[in-house]
Amino acid sequence: MSLRPEDLSRDPAALAEMALALQGENDALRAENAMLTTLIFGARSERAAVIGAEQLAFGLGQESSVAPAAANDDDVARPVLKARAKSRRNIGALPAHLPRYEQVIEPASTL
Repeated sequence: MSLRPEDLSRDPAALAEMALALQGENDALRAENAMLTTLIFGARSERAAVIGAEQLAFGLGQESSVAPAAANDDDVARPVLKARAKSRRNIGALPAHLPRYEQVIEPASTL
């Protein structure tokens, strides 16, 4: 919505109503900005990597400019999440390429 001085009303009541409407819109945009900032840069931002339109609409608790997905979303391509491979841990084992020597040490006395 672009405001030009020649389009503004001279009526103070209409101007006050317009200012309140713009302030409400500004507050809604600030709330959406704060929520998105938290999702992207927050403590658990790694877990919220995929943000769907439904989540945005539910998280705001108000109308959003993002349209929710259709009820029949068979045609919608969903991101494929790969299973995370289990990490291989080498606890105390030497690499296979190192030479192996077996040495038996006998005790001095076997009493």
